[in-house]
Amino acid sequence: MIVRDEAERLAACLTSVQGFVDEQVVVDTGSRDATAAIARQHGATVHTIPWPGDFAPARNLALGWVNGDWGAGARCRRAASAGGLGAVATVDGPA
Repeated sequence: MIVRDEAERLAACLTSVQGFVDEQVVVDTGSRDATAAIARQHGATVHTIPWPGDFAPARNLALGWVNGDWGAGARCRRAASAGGLGAVATVDGPA
């Protein structure tokens, strides 16, 4: 999950995907609020990077930090539902 200043929504989003994922990797792109702390409280691994100007480099970094065979993406601004998760790639390459 790529986030920035999502403290208001992040807890609900992370909770909503817990039954669908084995691990949660959060890439924080410069939050000034409690986003990273909330992610850690929910068991997510948090990596902080400066915003690269595009989601693609941030997503590719996130996939490099995933330990499983598949990565899934969720938009925090719409708390994920079963239909809100989408496989974005195998860890070895595009899906």
